This record gives sequence, C-alpha cells and structure tokens, in this order.
Amino acid sequence: MTQTTLLHVGYPKTATTWLQAQLFERHPRLCTPWPTFDNRIIEEICWCPEAQFDPARVRAAFEEDAAAGRAEGKIPVISHEVLVGDPVRGLYWGDLAARRLAKVFPDARVLISIREQVGFAYSAWGEYVRRGGTMSLEHYLFRTGTECLGYRPLLPPEYLRFAGLYANYLGLLGQGAVALLPIEQLKQDPGLYVRNVLSLVGLPVWDEFDSVAIYPAVSPQALAVQRRLNRLVTVDALNIGHPKRDAISKWVQRLDRRISPDRAEAQRKRQRETVAPRLRALVAESNKELSDLSGVDLRAFNYSVG
Repeated sequence: MTQTTLLHVGYPKTATTWLQAQLFERHPRLCTPWPTFDNRIIEEICWCPEAQFDPARVRAAFEEDAAAGRAEGKIPVISHEVLVGDPVRGLYWGDLAARRLAKVFPDARVLISIREQVGFAYSAWGEYVRRGGTMSLEHYLFRTGTECLGYRPLLPPEYLRFAGLYANYLGLLGQGAVALLPIEQLKQDPGLYVRNVLSLVGLPVWDEFDSVAIYPAVSPQALAVQRRLNRLVTVDALNIGHPKRDAISKWVQRLDRRISPDRAEAQRKRQRETVAPRLRALVAESNKELSDLSGVDLRAFNYSVG
C-alpha cells in the first residue's frame, strides 16, 4: 500500500481546503509533492492537448518529485478540487480527468467528497459572486426556457448528478479503489471522517487536526451588495488584482462582519428554498444510484433520494 497514490479529485465546496491544510499537509505519513497551489496536476491532466498527453511522462515526473517522500515511507497525495470541474468558471472536464488519471495512476486510491446539492449550489454561487459574478442564483443554476438548444447554465445539472462521475472512476479503477465521503459526515463526526479518508490508503487513526472551518460562509446580505457592485468592474483572468475589484472585496468584507450570524442564516435559508424543490428533483435519481453504488446512505444526510 505504501507505493500507491491518493487522489483527492473534489468536489469543490466540500471542505477541500480543510482537508489539504489539516490532513494532507500535516499527517506524518502523507506528502504532497504536487501541492494544490501550484496547479501542476491541472496543467498535466486537464489542459494538456490530447496529442501531447503522455501518461508515462506525467507519472515519471510525479515519481521524481515524490521520491523523497516515498523513501521515508510516506504516501503521496494529489488533491485538487477542480479535477472534477470548476462550477465558478464553467469548466467541466471531470470525465476527461478521470480517464487520464486512471492511465497515469492505475494503482491509485481515489477520494471523492460531495455535499448535498442545494447547499453545494448555493455555496458555489456565493464563490462565483465573490470572484466578480453578477448573475442571480436562479440564473446561475437554471435555464430560463428561451435559450437555444445546447445551452447550459454556468452550473449545469449534469455536474450536480454525482453518480455519473463516481461510476466512471469505479469502472476505471475498480471497486475498493474509490471512496465517497459526504461533507455532512465531517460536520457530524470529524474523527470518523478522517478515519475513513486514512483507511482508504491503509493508515491508522490520527486525530491531530483542528476541525474549525477555514473559509466561513459570507452572509447573503454582503453577497447581494457585492453582486451589484461587481457590475462596475469587468472580471476576467487578467484583472484579478484590479484596484476597483480589490476595493469592493474589502468593503464587502467589512459589511459582512456587521451582519449577525442569525440574520445571515435566516436569509441564506430563504434563498436556498427558492431553488431547492427544483434542484432536488433534478438530482434525486442520481443520488439513489450513487447510494446504491457506494453503499453510503445519502438519505441519512438529507440528500434528495428518488
């Protein structure tokens, strides 16, 4: 087992930053030769043109960087939440990444972390707004009915039907090589959640972690203000450090600190309920399939299960 690699492929908005900071980078038997922040795995797996993709070259480059850790008996981890796709930027390469990862790491163990879809979608929309987005929650999630054939909202329903991607990894790597962990388990019992992650690569119990969230949610009131102010600045990959955008973010952060947690949660609940019935109907059958495939009782975590 010490020669395997742990691949944590997402999803985003499922405490991925917490996993990276509290477990993958701190555990004495794990190492991260290609850390999340350098995006090497995204370049090699997701952006590389098909004609240039060479699994042997990628594996050799990774093993060269992982050699020191393996020599110390550590298990290398690759953790990047957008290997399943990025719902903030509308990049959906999850199946492509699965096929390529299976070619590079046929002996890997894969961790897929998920979240109940209404909460997931709301959190993803919140990050989209914080990064400069201007669409409403409904527009971010649903078609209006007037679009031409082939149109999808920025967060399409296919992305939220987790069963398809899970089944893809099962077919590529086999039963026992893929684990599904709902973030709701982390909230209920952090110790059990961490044990389940570590058991995937044969490591024993370890409890030297802090269970406090790294990025607390921004209040809906602050998001509403930011969404309007975002219209003052054109957002693209080249103006991330735009002075106006930075000023808006700082001002919204100050506003957010003035909103009480109770007021924020009440408004958040109202907004989620405006999209919940329609969204739950779109994912119920997929969640049933996912429960059957994984053996995880998603209904117990309040997922919509058809």
